[in-house]
Amino acid sequence: MRNGTIGGSGGDYGLAIASDSQGSLYVTGGTDSPNFPVTSAFQSTIGGSSDAFVAKLNSNGIGLAYSR
Repeated sequence: MRNGTIGGSGGDYGLAIASDSQGSLYVTGGTDSPNFPVTSAFQSTIGGSSDAFVAKLNSNGIGLAYSR
């Protein structure tokens, strides 16, 4: 995560975004970045030409609670 964005060096795209009652944001999408930021991941590296992701951003919008 850099400059308030989430992504890596390849192509990353968001498909949906939602928020919870505490103001945290949830983002889903796809990536083909070999260095997409992950935390607590089931799969820590890209598993093919592209992968799906789900990420939770802290309510301040500048930190990852998790990214898988």
